Amino acid sequence: MNSVHVRRIAGEDRMRIRFTYCHNDLGKARIFNLDRLQSEDLGTTLARLQANVIKYLAPKKRKKLKKLASNPASNMETIPQTDDINVALENEIPVKLHCNGKELESTLSNAEAWAEGHQLNIGQEGLTIELNPPCVTVLKLPESIMVGFPIYPKFTTEFAENENCLFTWYTSDSVSNQEGTPSSSKDKLKEEWMEVHQGYSYSPQIEDLGCQIKVKCIPQNNSKDRQGEPTEAVSKRTVEAGPGSCPFEVRHLYTTNQCGPASFRVMSYNILADLYADSDFSRDQLYPYCPPYALNIDYRKQLLMKEIKGYNADIICLQECDTKVFKSDFSPALSPDGYEGLHRSKHGETPEGCSTFYRKSKFKFVAEHDVFLTEYFETSEECKDLNNKVSKNEVLMEKLKARHTTMQVTILEPQEENKQKLCVATTHLFFSPTISKHPTSSGYNMSTSSS
Repeated sequence: MNSVHVRRIAGEDRMRIRFTYCHNDLGKARIFNLDRLQSEDLGTTLARLQANVIKYLAPKKRKKLKKLASNPASNMETIPQTDDINVALENEIPVKLHCNGKELESTLSNAEAWAEGHQLNIGQEGLTIELNPPCVTVLKLPESIMVGFPIYPKFTTEFAENENCLFTWYTSDSVSNQEGTPSSSKDKLKEEWMEVHQGYSYSPQIEDLGCQIKVKCIPQNNSKDRQGEPTEAVSKRTVEAGPGSCPFEVRHLYTTNQCGPASFRVMSYNILADLYADSDFSRDQLYPYCPPYALNIDYRKQLLMKEIKGYNADIICLQECDTKVFKSDFSPALSPDGYEGLHRSKHGETPEGCSTFYRKSKFKFVAEHDVFLTEYFETSEECKDLNNKVSKNEVLMEKLKARHTTMQVTILEPQEENKQKLCVATTHLFFSPTISKHPTSSGYNMSTSSS
């Protein structure tokens, strides 16, 4: 990196400075990071920056001098003390900030001094300031990685357009233990990474079994004319064998192709919210026949994504979709395949709900109208008669009011010239074997509110 990356936002108290510096005689390049107040004077910040550089270089300088002193041919009689080495490095590596070749005053504030195009000089090296360049702030791979199932990174960025980020995938022949985790650094051979794919997602192949996976992300801005520093993430575990043949693979035989222009395909799927799967009650009472690892969303979402994509649907309706899973998994994973998604959480603070995705090449969004069914039941003229009858049953009425059921209604229209509109309604009705009338009333609400 031949530049200084500065994150400075107007209105924030602090700013971050990041750069790479390599001294010609004292070892490899190192990345330095500073977090400073924007109101701090430039002189104080540059002094701290210089002190950090010298703190890193001084031990290397002393080691070099010690080695030189041990040489019989050397005229060096004693090794300089640490303080003397620090003073020598301060004189050798002055740190200045320039604008158009002119040194900036040390009394300037950081907010004024660290601007786009200014130059940071560390000794003989000049680094150009890039203000708020595209940046990857989080990049993670799933813990469970299986042959034949697509994986994609969770990532967040600043000053970048996520859809424009560039991804490159690598595999490594690193040694692994019987648990599927890489060996310790003491036992592991030097990793040799081999590029295997470019794109947002990657499906590990059989030859990747037992290997680690690495992904590199290069952030780009909206116009793709500015790139940020590459960021890498390495899997914690090695690639494992998948679960074998899955039932949905048989169904995929009937959906290998997308529908033609005169038709469309709809799929609906209750994907079991992680909220309800990740608990002792679900593991011990609801799904005792299912091994705990198979209830983990990190494992399930890979199977879900392969199954959903394999249906080649034009409209995808999901129930029990966690809000966080929609935002960080399903939405970014389906976007490269041409889908746009909307999500509606249940009424209240329940962090799961319904999601609807549509293929943008076939439909365009017109409107969204979400309905809280209990509220609609109590206030709508269409439900007045039913409401009067249900009100006579206090137990049923209390149960109904306690529900947070929401219906997500999305209005679409075809991309081709057509005045017809398509209403897509997705909901998840409450069911209990001890209450037989509740689903019926909810279903009535749904039919009247969407008509």
